[in-house]
Amino acid sequence: MVSLFCLPGDDAIDAFELARNAGLFGLFIFASVGIFAESGEELGSLEMYSCDPRNPSPCELRLVDRAVSLAAIAIHRDLAAGHPPNWRLPANRTPRANLLKWPVSPN
Repeated sequence: MVSLFCLPGDDAIDAFELARNAGLFGLFIFASVGIFAESGEELGSLEMYSCDPRNPSPCELRLVDRAVSLAAIAIHRDLAAGHPPNWRLPANRTPRANLLKWPVSPN
């Protein structure tokens, strides 16, 4: 199972392109669900892919709904805290910036 949360306005590729690329890796669409605030505002979407071409069971659909609800709460709280709607690393910071440096040998 592979899951992807997309935010509105992301520079992500569109749903068709995403599904096509997933197919290149042998993945099949499992679920595609919009994430909305209580006000109806679109907060994003959840795309889920599986290795087998199948539909989610009723139990799995409840789990997907729970994931969507939790994502809506997290996104809404983050936006309410004043964070910009882009959780990527800043352009001037590399992912390895917080790694410890190897100790310098005393020799």
